[in-house]
Order: sequence, then C-alpha cells, then structure tokens
Amino acid sequence: MKKIKTIILVAFLSALHFFSTLDAYAQIVIEERIEVNPKVKAPNTPNNPTEPTFTYILSWPPDQYRRGKIQTISCYGDTTDTGWTSGGYVTTSLSGSGHHIFKFVNERWYYDSHLGWGWYYDSNNDLERKVLINNQELNTGSLIGASIGTIDIPLLRFNDNICDSGFVKLEVEPTNWADCEEIGWLPIDQLNLRITSGSEFASFYNIRTGTNLGSQTQINPFVEMENLSLFFGFEWEKDGLDDVIIMLNENVPADSVPVYIEVEAEINGVKFAGGDIFYPDKPLIITEINPYEITTGEETLISVEVFNRCEPIDPFTTINLEIISGEEFGSFIDPYTDEKVKTITGLYLFWGYAWIDYVADGISSNETAEVKIRISTSSSGIPPKEVTIYIKPPPIYAYTVPEVLGADDSADVIIKKRNPDGTLEDFPSEQTFELAVLDGCVNGNFMVGDSINVYFEDALQPIKFVTADSLDSEVDSVLIRVGTDIEGYMGPIGNIKGEEEKDGIEREIRPDTLRAGFEKMIAERKAEAEAVEKEGGEPMFPVVSACAPDNPTHPTYYNFGVSVQDECDFENCYWNYEDIGVLLNRQQNNFEFREGQFITVCDLSNPNTTTDDVGQSKPVPYERKRKELNWENSWEVEPCINNDGRVQFSIVTPDRLTIADLYFDFVEAVCTDIIFNPPNNGIIITDLSLSGVTSGKDAMNDFCGHLLYPIRTGTPGRGGYYIEEVIRVHEGIHGDKFYKILNDNKYRLIERLNELVLDCQEYEMFWKIDGVEQHIINALNTYYKFCETEYFENNDEQEIQCHFAIKKLIKDYMDRVNSRFKTPLPLPCYICPN
Repeated sequence: MKKIKTIILVAFLSALHFFSTLDAYAQIVIEERIEVNPKVKAPNTPNNPTEPTFTYILSWPPDQYRRGKIQTISCYGDTTDTGWTSGGYVTTSLSGSGHHIFKFVNERWYYDSHLGWGWYYDSNNDLERKVLINNQELNTGSLIGASIGTIDIPLLRFNDNICDSGFVKLEVEPTNWADCEEIGWLPIDQLNLRITSGSEFASFYNIRTGTNLGSQTQINPFVEMENLSLFFGFEWEKDGLDDVIIMLNENVPADSVPVYIEVEAEINGVKFAGGDIFYPDKPLIITEINPYEITTGEETLISVEVFNRCEPIDPFTTINLEIISGEEFGSFIDPYTDEKVKTITGLYLFWGYAWIDYVADGISSNETAEVKIRISTSSSGIPPKEVTIYIKPPPIYAYTVPEVLGADDSADVIIKKRNPDGTLEDFPSEQTFELAVLDGCVNGNFMVGDSINVYFEDALQPIKFVTADSLDSEVDSVLIRVGTDIEGYMGPIGNIKGEEEKDGIEREIRPDTLRAGFEKMIAERKAEAEAVEKEGGEPMFPVVSACAPDNPTHPTYYNFGVSVQDECDFENCYWNYEDIGVLLNRQQNNFEFREGQFITVCDLSNPNTTTDDVGQSKPVPYERKRKELNWENSWEVEPCINNDGRVQFSIVTPDRLTIADLYFDFVEAVCTDIIFNPPNNGIIITDLSLSGVTSGKDAMNDFCGHLLYPIRTGTPGRGGYYIEEVIRVHEGIHGDKFYKILNDNKYRLIERLNELVLDCQEYEMFWKIDGVEQHIINALNTYYKFCETEYFENNDEQEIQCHFAIKKLIKDYMDRVNSRFKTPLPLPCYICPN
C-alpha cells in the first residue's frame, strides 16, 4: 500500500496531554531524514496552489447520558475544542495549510466500579464519524483521530525493468506533511507530468486505453476519493499512475542508447522530478578508454564490453579491432602474441569483456592528433562502434638539418624542449639524451663524437645522423628515437594516468574481477597455442610480425620516456581498496564465530539481560577464518607494483582470482525462553492467523503495547501476547543500523590500508607477507571496534520500535484482531511515545 510517512513537529509535543485520557500508550511518529528536490512554485500558471478545507462531523442519537465533542491541535500545537454537547451533532472545519491533528471524543454517564459515577469513554455503535475534504468524504474506517493535512515535496521513482515489460512505470512516494505556512498537495489533486530530458526518445503511454500521450500528460485526480483512506497518513492501493508508463519510441537510433529520461511532476503547485537510464533490448558495444589522451611512448587501455541489458550474449562471440585512421601514431599490443599490430581479429571475450593495450610508439605529432578505431564483433546483429584516442605532442621535439639526406651524407640532429604553451627552447648544454634507431638502421646510424652506433644511452649534443655509402632502396625512412628526462614530467612507457572516456554503464560485476578472468583466459589460450606448435600442428593464433609504422610520413621520431624497473617482479596493481565489499552476515543465537567460541544472547545469567529483553542482537568481533570455510582464511594478500614503482597489496579471495569481500557477522534472536517463562508467561503469535489468541480485547491492548520499548503486554495474573514478527524485525533493524555504520566508516579502513605502501627492499627485508597480513588484521580489528562503539553509543531502542516497518506490522495485526473479534482500534496507538 502506498502511503505518506507522517511527522509530528516538536511543537506538538506539548499538546500530547491531549491523548492522556485513555488507558493505553501514545506514540510519536518518527521519520527518517529524506533528501528531496527543492520546491518550485508556479505563481503565474493554472497550477497555483489551492488551499483545501477539512470538515469533521460527529453525530449520534441525542441522549442526555451521552455527550461528544471534536478536538484539534493546529500545526503550531494550539488546541481547539468545540465543547461538549448532548444534542447528537457537532462539527468543525479547518483550512488546509500545513497539517493538524483531529480527535472525535464521546463519553457516557455511568457508574464505574472503581471510580464511581462519572463521564467515561464508552463504545457507541450508533456513533457516526465523518472526515470531509472539500465536501468529499474520506474513508477513515473506525479511526477516531489522526494527523492530517497537505503533503510536502514527494519523491518520483522509476520502477520495473524495461527488459521485463518493455516499459517503465512511475510512482509518486509521499514524504512528509507540509510545513505550517505551506499549502502542499493532496492525493485527490491533479498530477501533471512532463518529460524534460529525453523526450525525443520516449513518451508517456496509457496501457489501459492503448494511447500514446506524448511528452506530457495530466492525471485528474491523481487518486480517486473512493480509493483514498487515512490511518498513519494518507493511504491508497490504486492511483492514476497505474495506467501510465514510459515507453521508448520505436525509432530510437542505435547510437543514442542507453538514454537518460527525466520527468518533472507538478501537483497543486509543488514541483519535483526523477530520472533513470533506459537500456534497450538490443546488444551494444560499450567502451572505456583510460586515459583517452596520451603522448609518444605512453600506453592506454581500451576496455570493451559487448552488452545487452536484457539477455546474455552468445558466449562464442569474438571481437575485432582495426585502426582506421592515424595508424602512423601507434599500435595495439596483441593479447595473444604481445606483438605490436594494427588489427586484432577473433579476440575472445570473458563474460562479455575484453581489454586491449594501445601504445603510442609511432610518429610523434606536433599538434593533437586523432587515432580512430573501429570495434566490431563476429555477430552481424551487433552494430560496430568507433572510438577515438587523442595523441598529444610530447614535451620534446627533434628534427634534422637538412631534412633529406642522400648516400654517405650527414645531418645535425636538433633537439628542443616543448613548453606547455607550445613554444620551443634549447636544452641546457649538460642535458643528456637516449638515442636509438628503431627501424631502417641499414641505411643510417647516430654519430656522437667519433662513435657511430644504433644506440646511445647518455649522449650530449652536438649529435649527428650519418647515412651508409650505399642505400637500401626499399627503405626510404629511418625511424629514430630521441629521449631524455625533463623535471616535473612523469612518463612515458606504461603511464596509464589521465582522464577516462567511458559510457557510464552500471555493472553488476566489478571490472577488476572480470579483467583478472580475461587475463587468465588469455594465458590459457596462449598455453594451448604453444602446445599445438610443439606438437607440429598449425598455430591456434598465427603470429603476425609487423613494425609500426611501415611508412612514416615524418622523417624523424622522438620519444620521451622514463624507464622504471620492477625489482620485486610483481604484477602491476589494477585495483584499489574502494573495490573491497563490506558485507554483513546475519547469524542465529549461539553462533560459532571462532573455532570453539560462541556468541550467545538471550541469556539471563548475563547481568545485561533482563526479563524485558524479549529479543536481542549484537555485532560479532571480526574473524578472518570462517566456519563455512572449514576455519580456513576468507582472504589472502597479493603484492603488486603501483604506478610509483612501490609495493602495495590487494586483499583477494582464497583462489586469488578476484578482490575479496570482508564479512562481518551480526547475531539476531527472539528470546523465546524469556517470553515463555515467568514472570512474562507469554504467548508467541507467529503470524496473522492469530493462533493462540482467545481474547480480542487483550490482544488489541497487547499489540498496542508493542509500540513501546520494552514491549508492554499482559496484566497481573495474565501472560501477554507477543508478536514474533515484530520482535524479529526490531532486531533486524539493529542489524541494518550496524551495517550502515560499517559502510559509513569504510573510508577509515581504506585510509589505514592505504598507509601500507613499501619500497621493494623494505618489503623483502622487514615485512614479508606475514607482517602485511598482521597489519591488515590489526586495521580490521580497529575498524570493527570503532563501528561497534558507534553502534552502542547511538542505540535508541524506542526509535527502532517506532520504525515505519514495525508500525505497519502492528497495524496489520491490530486490523486482523479488529476483523475477527470486532474489537475497536484504540486511538493512542497512533502516536508513538517519547
């Protein structure tokens, strides 16, 4: 059932004596804080807010021994009383700004065995209560009082999965009552909807009439009066959005999906909005390039996903990559052969994913150049996709004078520093350079001083290039590399820093997990290919020997690079600690959290446990070894090398294939022995069949007492009724709060783990893997203790007992008692106690 969560302002608390006349327990509705969009008024439109009128009528057959009145508490806490009358009819009306509380009061003059003669509350089957909104009667059932008013800014939610139905439904979720000075909205007002983003791709559609409604529509009223009722707040099972959906247009271009759709809603002058991404039922190629801008000598990673939101792709689908323009600037690194190539064909996917490295090892550019890559698949039904990598000019520039050399010729090699603004300047005379002839060395070499060679490690200018006395006519260009160190510049080979270009698709599996699987698959296929070759068969993946570029247009090649050697010989890090999941396992009583050690609750021998504790729960100290793993480790540590060449550590699953999740435990229990035994002598009600209930009046009073903590049931000499489901949900909410604290403070754990960055020598000589594991365990224990302390310091049992889920459960059980035993619903249960 859709409903508004009601909230009683602090100013109302002084008026709660209003409800103290009845022998039951009052409640204050506690609402969790909700972030909403700012309210927007539309003063010059037909949607100006209209203030409603609330009318209350109490009537009964006139009787001198019966009297009645209507009481209200305004939004500011002021009480208004119509005064007693025995005339059989009383009414009052209030305006609809903000919200207020109303109460129908009726009493009869009779003799009470304990109090004597007087006016006392008594049920009256001839009593009639009515609540009217703008002269339309609201269904209130047997309700004798509640909060009511106009509603503040609601939430607009997108529901359903387009894959299941081909469309998405909308839902308006109310939040709070309007502020005292505000005129909010009512469910019976007109709802206006407008697609503000993506209207070219989607439309509203009425599924009952089969009508395309375009980009805007009206629902008047949003909720029919006969479908509206009042209990904790306005409630309804059906509204006008049940027939209205959002459907993608049939002519949406393939390259425009997925698309973001945003809807603006307006009801009685209150505007609010919501949005979602629509994924079509068709396969797409999704890419990420990290980074999408590089310079000479640097690498970037192309991530490819063949993606269908609605169904899995063919597991035998392969992909092809081809450089269609700018091939002179760089090459792919073939995952199977590690060769530098211009095309890759028939690359297998791992669960729809593949990763390909691109290196800018070709001609350097003097201005930002584009490398365009076409990605296609073996399936004709999947449209290809083109992506772009941008090659920036490197911070070094080199050329020869003269530009064209003949046989037995020489040229000066001029090397300049390129500033960020593009200007060039000379290097200092002591600057040294790395020189290399990468291709065509049969026709020429470097000459430094009197030495001629294809490679110089630390050459000082002047530098010459000399050609052979007889040139190979098939080689018309000699590819050379000039490199040096420039202060403040990080690069070049293996540098994968920079911004990402990606599609923003939400994935259910982390990319680092999938990439590890992809690399494992590639290694297995390499091993299979090598085995076939050793046996004399045809290679599974023929090796293509290619240089890049074959015909460079630039006469010289310059490459800036910093070479970093990995002393520890670990793999590069492809993860961060944010990828680690913190999960909560809910456990039963007597949970074995450590081999031979148990966590027990509901134990009266514990001085912290009393007979009021009909349910208990508590967090469990963190343990790396787990019973379900036969007391083996739930994670291992894997060293890796970060971008700075230092050793970091990943927390991985025992099979070392993926990043591990960290499991924390939380014990929850219903204390059945405490309920059954003296002094409670209780009866546990397990479900809405009410098995075991013999008195509707006793059950209604006891269920009302479930809104308090500790739960108040029974009377002297009578054991109470206890709703097992309410107790279980209460302890579950404790678990939810602890889980939220774990995630809210996860950053503390990450900060502690990020401290563990070591030099290779430091790791090898002092830490080793055992020291690293102990540091991680200490960090986890500290993190747990902090979260445990915060959990107990902020543990409010009464606030949890007033949680909307528990109130809804209690209402369901009270309704069932009312239905079976015709026992009226007591008013004070509608207001939670302080």
